[in-house]
Amino acid sequence: MKYLIATAMIIGFLCRLTSAQPTPQRIPYQKPIDPPPIGYLDTFDDTISYDDGIDMWWCGGLNNFTVATRFTPFAEFELQAVAVLFAQGTGWITVFLTDTLDGDWIWVDTLYYESVNQWQSITIDTTGFHLYQGFEDFYLGYFTPGPPYEAFDISPSIPQRSYLKWSTSTNYAPSPGDNLIRAVGQYNADYEDAGIDAVWNGDGFFIYENDSIQISCAVFNCGDTGPVNCNVGCYFYTESGSAYTFFDSLATQTVTVALAETTVVTFDPYIIGVEDRYRIDAFVSLEGDFNHENDTLSTETQVYTLPAELRYDDGSPDGSDYSSNSGEGWGMRFDPNCSDSWRLQSVKVHTNATVGDLPARVKIFDDANGEPGDLIYETVQMMSNGWNDILVDVNPQGPFFVFYYFEYGASTSALSYDDSLPSAQVWIYDPAS
Repeated sequence: MKYLIATAMIIGFLCRLTSAQPTPQRIPYQKPIDPPPIGYLDTFDDTISYDDGIDMWWCGGLNNFTVATRFTPFAEFELQAVAVLFAQGTGWITVFLTDTLDGDWIWVDTLYYESVNQWQSITIDTTGFHLYQGFEDFYLGYFTPGPPYEAFDISPSIPQRSYLKWSTSTNYAPSPGDNLIRAVGQYNADYEDAGIDAVWNGDGFFIYENDSIQISCAVFNCGDTGPVNCNVGCYFYTESGSAYTFFDSLATQTVTVALAETTVVTFDPYIIGVEDRYRIDAFVSLEGDFNHENDTLSTETQVYTLPAELRYDDGSPDGSDYSSNSGEGWGMRFDPNCSDSWRLQSVKVHTNATVGDLPARVKIFDDANGEPGDLIYETVQMMSNGWNDILVDVNPQGPFFVFYYFEYGASTSALSYDDSLPSAQVWIYDPAS
């Protein structure tokens, strides 16, 4: 998910956040290589999880809030416990198990959550009563009066597994990120499974002309056996909105991954050489693999020549959001990685002016060792519905940051976002910290 902001050298961005973090705070990339331990794996051997273990302050502390996560074991699985993590507050919650999202609770208990930012668990049953076959769904969830407050990671698994229900609603809606809930128990048969935990471009998101790109990925042995031998490869697709066309591939590598370990695979440098936007898929292939949902993970890149419009978003907004905190700012970092001289001519911001109609403040900062540095441009102006062009004509000559500030809180026009792949370049400014 990315906020719709673009800049012209030209450059653009989309990303969405409503968080109260230190000033400013970079939003971490989803990279669940080493999740926090549950604490009693000597008794409960297996954990099913979809979150990345990093909480996001999406909603700002909600009261009377219900979440539920759909779990799908890969083989016969005995559910024995549930683990939850909250980042804010302590107190009593109601934890439940159901076979369908809106079904009756087949198990329910209360848990006093007292260890902020720590996984805390409650036993469901250890006699084999809750036994699920391979690929049979079940749902674990909780109700919290607040505190503790709801907890999600940065982005939801696809297909959607995490759902929420507002205090004023009778129906579930998709959660903004994966709920921080995990199913704990034991698989009753050995199974092999390898997945891609992370993929990244070591040369940055934006690639200038014929510069090379080097892709790496992390392969995790998430099965019950090991070591396993698997093949790891990489595909490039040109991007046109939501449509993708195969472009090229990198040579497949064979790697050995020990049980519960991660192996990083780095591909040889590659010159794309054609100006366009690309989706890059890292994939793993393992004979007898149980779960194909984690076999592929994607990232994006843009190859450009000057003049150019650089953007993280896919150009089509999927919604808009706002902050009720006056002065809060959402921003993104741009690194053109350009060896030639250039100037930043303008920025483009996509807003929903039907949600808030008061001015927004736009600021541009230079880069100070990967964080926002000196202010080099600032303006306050009304926003129209759709794309807003702002002439800036500044000369960062390196990475820079573009921030959109809700000058009047929720009365400022909402900032649009897309639901495409995470960019790992989203920042938030909290005036209270």
